[in-house]
Amino acid sequence: MNITIEPYSTRFAKQIADVFTQAVHAISNEHYSAEQKQAWASTPVDYSYWQQRLKAERCFVALQAETVVGFIELEGCNIDCCYVLPKYQAKGIALQMLQYIEAIARQQQREYLFVDASKVARRFFVKQGFSVIKTNKVQRAGQTLLNFSMQKSL
Repeated sequence: MNITIEPYSTRFAKQIADVFTQAVHAISNEHYSAEQKQAWASTPVDYSYWQQRLKAERCFVALQAETVVGFIELEGCNIDCCYVLPKYQAKGIALQMLQYIEAIARQQQREYLFVDASKVARRFFVKQGFSVIKTNKVQRAGQTLLNFSMQKSL
């Protein structure tokens, strides 16, 4: 898929929040229940929260034309978010975004990348050379969410 990746701009804040929310709520209930997904990505979307959050993160967006189809955040050695709109998933967008930030991390002479991956994202990150360090139980809005701390040597 033909996309461009560029640094975050405030004009993308609403679309990024929507990508996050739609991606989380599209996850199969066999991985996370409806209640867990609501705790993870509450609706209605709090756009003011996202505008504030994105000011503090190093975010990159995947664009098809002017539509945000995915985003990834890198803070130091940590990938904080990596999400793609459901209808654009399995088209190589997450891989392109990951390769983009891996190049940045290498330029910064980082030795590792770390990510806390969901049950669904774990498989993607393993395919890209990440290893599971530990399993986490995260509490959000009264729900327990399982994720995996992972790392990759660069």
